[in-house]
Amino acid sequence: MKKYHWPVAVILVLALFCTTCITDSVSGNPAGKTQFDEELQVADAFFDKGDFQKAFEAYEKIFSQAAESDAKTMAFFRMCDSQAHLFRYGKAAQLVLDTPLPENNTLKARTLFLIANILKNFLLQYSGVLGQDQIENGEPGGAVFKMTEVQIRAEIDKSYSALWGLKDTLLSLPLKDQGYYFIVKEIDFNTFPSFFDFFILNWAKYLSENQTAGENEVKLIVSDPFNPPADMASTQAPTNGTSGILRAAGLMETAARLNSGRNQQASEQWRIRRLTAIFTVPWTRQAQEKSIEMRQKAREILAAWLKTFTTLEAKAQAGFEAASMDNQTGEFVSAIQLCQTIIRDYSTTFAAKKAESLRIQITNPFLSVTVKNMTPEIQNTITVQTRNLSDVYLRVFKLKDEHMRIIEQNPQMLTSLASPYKENTIRQSLRHSAPDSQWTYKTGDDGSHKHIRTTIAPPKLGEGIYILESCNESSFAEETTLLYACTVNVSNTMLFTSAGPGLKTMSAFFRMLDENGPREIKDTIFRSYAIDVKTGKTVPGVQMLFMLWDHYESRNVAKTTTDGSGIAGIESLVKLHDDYNYYSMFPLARRGDSWSYQQQQANFYTRIPDPVEIFITTDRPIYRPGDRVSVKITVIRRVPDGYRTMPAGTPVTFTASDPNYNSFFQKQGMTNENGSLSLEFEIPRGRLLGQYSFNSSVAKGLLTGTASGYFSVEEYKRPEFEVTFDPVDKEYNFGKPAVVSGSVKYYFGGPAANAAVHYTVTRSMYIPWQYRFWFYN
Repeated sequence: MKKYHWPVAVILVLALFCTTCITDSVSGNPAGKTQFDEELQVADAFFDKGDFQKAFEAYEKIFSQAAESDAKTMAFFRMCDSQAHLFRYGKAAQLVLDTPLPENNTLKARTLFLIANILKNFLLQYSGVLGQDQIENGEPGGAVFKMTEVQIRAEIDKSYSALWGLKDTLLSLPLKDQGYYFIVKEIDFNTFPSFFDFFILNWAKYLSENQTAGENEVKLIVSDPFNPPADMASTQAPTNGTSGILRAAGLMETAARLNSGRNQQASEQWRIRRLTAIFTVPWTRQAQEKSIEMRQKAREILAAWLKTFTTLEAKAQAGFEAASMDNQTGEFVSAIQLCQTIIRDYSTTFAAKKAESLRIQITNPFLSVTVKNMTPEIQNTITVQTRNLSDVYLRVFKLKDEHMRIIEQNPQMLTSLASPYKENTIRQSLRHSAPDSQWTYKTGDDGSHKHIRTTIAPPKLGEGIYILESCNESSFAEETTLLYACTVNVSNTMLFTSAGPGLKTMSAFFRMLDENGPREIKDTIFRSYAIDVKTGKTVPGVQMLFMLWDHYESRNVAKTTTDGSGIAGIESLVKLHDDYNYYSMFPLARRGDSWSYQQQQANFYTRIPDPVEIFITTDRPIYRPGDRVSVKITVIRRVPDGYRTMPAGTPVTFTASDPNYNSFFQKQGMTNENGSLSLEFEIPRGRLLGQYSFNSSVAKGLLTGTASGYFSVEEYKRPEFEVTFDPVDKEYNFGKPAVVSGSVKYYFGGPAANAAVHYTVTRSMYIPWQYRFWFYN
């Protein structure tokens, strides 16, 4: 069961869709004083302190006593929000479904909005377990849990459609006066002047959820003018009428037209939002092929609006969105020009601040350098990535013998050689010496602000370990430049490492089980191979240093030499029972005067499996309340040559539980000479339907194991007949009739004559296993 703490409330933020209704912690009465003012203040105090149970009880009392009024609606809102804070999403949903709508249009509108968002929140929590009994917070769930997701979404659609019918009422309600119901702090009321604007944001977001835009939808929406679809406010689900994405665009365009003459800034902002929202949802593959074309078209419309709109905020926002489109299509110079226009001509607007951030993002210099290990012959392994840089300055320092002696005592220092100078004594000492080589790389930057990625080679480097520094200035200053450093290994010897225990561990494991041997064994867990890159052969006699970490803690430095096969192993303790083993290792090799290291540390993680395995089978996968369940349990254990059944008399524990994990059957039995055990139990009546679980365990000294499984309990009707199709022995072709034959027979053998047959033909695409669905969508 999904369960997130998602209160009914979600903050409405400028230019973002709102998903859920919210009550504000600032109490207030929009309609003047009533006899329930004091009671509301007491309830609000509980709510503000987080005592939601007392708040709910106080609001419930007001709701039950008050006639239709603002006070009753205010109490109803907070009742539902309190239930959500108490994780009673089902009770909140049941409450909104059972409560009659007020007659007053203003109160009705607020209640309808609450219904839609409470039910959306309920779906978020329980969409995967609907259509069956549920326990919520230890109490039986209401009838809402018996509804399907389709039925609940129908209620949501009905509420939104009813709100659409009250749009004149919503337009007359200033959003700034809805502080008790929604968070309205820091909202630009010129952009969102009314409850209607809040409602459109909320509904459009809901319609666009889990939708994918097709090519035709994108082309329709990325246009000016845009004509809303005729059925955009229909109660039909999006899959049955106009798509949810088109309906959302239609609602936003209508909001723009209804605000025209009332609030021109809101009208123009709605047009911008309608045009740009399509770029925030997923697109089909066919639509993605038109992505750059559609963004360029949207950019031209937005740039035109920058000139033709009449309000400063909307003009600036249109220009900023056009600059964003340029940025996304790689037209960085054009994006900067638009940003500069907005910053200069509309400096007081919020969009000007966003434009300045975008301009800085595009114009800031960027430098990154990565290096792969080199050989003396192959050294073009330095990858440089830049932006807004014409020159990159590089230099290398070779580690001297005194540095390597320090590293021999502490090999993990190699992993930190690229850290800031102040934290690395070796790099600090090198900075005061002359570099072994330095050069300048011309990036070829042409002022287009594009990223440039190139692979380059340094001046010829001999074998050794180097520190490579790159910078955007020749000073290589620490504090004021883009300074990037990494280590470079030039060597004819390459290291590879494998990890894992060997036969020694396996033998010790069985000695532990059968002879009560030790529960841990010292075994080789890492094997490093020294390879000559010229010949491809392993190299014997290479000196190896290993820094070993045990469970993330540094333990010791091990020194050894590769054997005649060019392999060096490192041993450590391997725990054999009820524990896991985690080691990491960093190898450093010396072959003559040449040093080599592995660019990534090696890791060893394992947990020895349970000695015993349990297999559980039931006679059926699904049952009804009151049915008897037959279970067979088979227990086997690991042995050196495979598996063997456990001996007769092995104790086995079995437990069955309902969907709330309350156990209703528990038994301990003994295995027979075949290592198996059979038992039966009855499913009690009156419990929840759904997925039941069972588990079994064995504990006989060190021979332990567990297993679990599931079966379903439903009030199903036994089938009286079956439908079978005759085998298809030929291929069918497009455009030609296809004949499929079959029969319907009762289980007692007779034909089901004159039965109405409903059939569906579905066409699906054959996808070879090599098909990359993640690429082709």
